[in-house]
Amino acid sequence: MFTKRTLLLLFIVLFPLMTVSAQPRMEKRALKKIDQLEKVKLLEILDMDEDASIKFFVRRKEFKDRQRIMQDAVDSLHEALHQKLESETRADFKALVNEIVQKEDELMSSRIEYIRSQGDILNDQQIAKLIIFEREFRKEIQDLLFRRGGKKARPDF
Repeated sequence: MFTKRTLLLLFIVLFPLMTVSAQPRMEKRALKKIDQLEKVKLLEILDMDEDASIKFFVRRKEFKDRQRIMQDAVDSLHEALHQKLESETRADFKALVNEIVQKEDELMSSRIEYIRSQGDILNDQQIAKLIIFEREFRKEIQDLLFRRGGKKARPDF
């Protein structure tokens, strides 16, 4: 699905992130470029008219904003769980684990709702292309970052 040209574009877009990932400003700029590249590729793949494109990207932005807020909540809960695991005291993990599972379930439900809501903008083939593209694009980005950044260490427990 990805051509050599696309991989070159990804490398050019990701280069600031890969070389200066410790600097938040550069990371934010690189993430913005990745988002722009994703939009361009979606326009190319979904082949929408102008009205459909506007509706699609407005809905997509709303979804991404909701997902970001929900993911931040999950990340905070994971951090709290990690801190409990590192503490010397005996802690009750059940409530925190249940809350994490609930939030992750809400994330998935939100994604399902987003995909189903595209039916009034996209046809079935375009929705299928969207699903495949999102997975492959995310995997390609992760692979590029993983190869460049090396393996991340697992926490010691």
